[in-house]
Amino acid sequence: MRAGACRGACTAFAAIAMVSCATPPVEPPAVVGAVFEVRRGDAVGYLVASAHSGFRQKIAVSDRVRSLVEGAGVVAFEALPDEARPPSARRRPVAAYGRATSETLESELGPELTVRIRQLFAERNAPNGAWEALGKMRLPFVGTGIVVAVGMGQVSAWQPLLPEANPGMDALIFAEAVRAGRALGELETEAEVVRSRLRLTREEAVAEIEQLVRRMESLPAGQFALADTLVARFLVGDLEKAYADYREQFCPPPVLARVCDKTVEDRNEDMATKFAALVVAGLRPVGVTGAMHLAGPAGIPAQLRQRGFAVRRLEP
Repeated sequence: MRAGACRGACTAFAAIAMVSCATPPVEPPAVVGAVFEVRRGDAVGYLVASAHSGFRQKIAVSDRVRSLVEGAGVVAFEALPDEARPPSARRRPVAAYGRATSETLESELGPELTVRIRQLFAERNAPNGAWEALGKMRLPFVGTGIVVAVGMGQVSAWQPLLPEANPGMDALIFAEAVRAGRALGELETEAEVVRSRLRLTREEAVAEIEQLVRRMESLPAGQFALADTLVARFLVGDLEKAYADYREQFCPPPVLARVCDKTVEDRNEDMATKFAALVVAGLRPVGVTGAMHLAGPAGIPAQLRQRGFAVRRLEP
């Protein structure tokens, strides 16, 4: 696994970037780029909806997004790739967040879920030592460890989760920003992302893991097609319906609703604060965040409206 802390609800929400292994690539590339204009007086900035990892369908950045990046004073991502950071600031792998208790993972998960994970590892040919490595992780990061162990790929904003996948929006916009010589920034720190995971209670973390295992059990080996509907919504820019589908698919019981709140919604306020500061500073920023952060009643656009910014969705 590439060095990089799990981004928020990586065991659920980032399924927006996972597509069926049984579906061949669709041609031609889908041109994507849902954009919000954020304005206060003469100061303006733009928010672009992203999906962190690649789809099986090839996607391309819209001309509007490319133009906004070229004119930006700074392009601020939810997270920068490690190659854009000095060595001292590179993200630690999830495994680096070791257990903070002497209690075993088995006792935290319970016997039934422990058996199911071990069986999943056996059926999917997880590497030797995968269970032992899992047992060294803090409970809120165990889901990521499971995803990596069963060969579903790297949980990274910058590399596809599946080998056959194409680059995601984050990577495409990053390449445009580098090509245009734009300054780069971040809307979150690693510590903030980690804190969002560590706020999960044991009940919430176990419920999230159980949901992940249940979904994996229902799929043939080599598939992780959890969010075809979300992908389709994203490709046509229908963020509010994608958000509604996400909440319905991943967050229906109260315990999982709290997981979604803590790992997605609760991060929006800080990102909105950082983006607002860039706008007010006159930097004409382009902010690039996961699509689910730009939708719903607690999304970043809603947060900015509450602070007196005029926010409007630009027509395609």
